[in-house]
Amino acid sequence: MPALFKIREDHVAAFDRYMFKKFEKRMLEHLAKVFPEKFQAMGLQEARRIIRKGHNKAFRYRITTERNVSLFIDLTIGLDQEFDTAEKYAWIREILDNKNRAENNRMDEIFFLLPYRT
Repeated sequence: MPALFKIREDHVAAFDRYMFKKFEKRMLEHLAKVFPEKFQAMGLQEARRIIRKGHNKAFRYRITTERNVSLFIDLTIGLDQEFDTAEKYAWIREILDNKNRAENNRMDEIFFLLPYRT
């Protein structure tokens, strides 16, 4: 039986771009609400750059759900753009690097410990 349609790589790439733009829009709204002073000071283009960079870095730690990528970007804005490699936050990197734990558990632990460690 012949396939009715075939999804080509360029279709998948276009869909990925579309979904990222929607995520970026939601994230911009979130950052403006949660970090209003920092958001205004950095401006829209810098916020977009931070979102893209945070998104890419989160994926390197196997942080893939929208919730957890958003939390990762919150850490980027709230702590330091390089929090995942900064010596001051080595305890966060240790949690992020733990391959034996699900991403929700890792992000929940970071946010649970954050008030006690900063």
